[in-house]
Amino acid sequence: MKPTTILKKLEALDAYRRPDRFEQFLLACEADARGRSGFEDRDYTQGEFIRSALKATSQIDIQSLVDQGLKGEELGNEIKAMRIKKLAKIINNK
Repeated sequence: MKPTTILKKLEALDAYRRPDRFEQFLLACEADARGRSGFEDRDYTQGEFIRSALKATSQIDIQSLVDQGLKGEELGNEIKAMRIKKLAKIINNK
């Protein structure tokens, strides 16, 4: 997946504000994957990947952006851009 696609999924799941619901979603995904015949004992690496994506993109120092005078839509756009850069780095290091 592209970094923008991953970010859209994290935002759609409200993962930044509701990490508990995000974990429930991942549990359901893993149950679905392992519930298929022949896949019961396979590792579910996708869950760990998306967790690491959330962790990395959650570590942006938003306060420093606010201190720079960013606000509103401009702040949101910068946060999104920084998260996409972090996701691209994760994807390229695989």
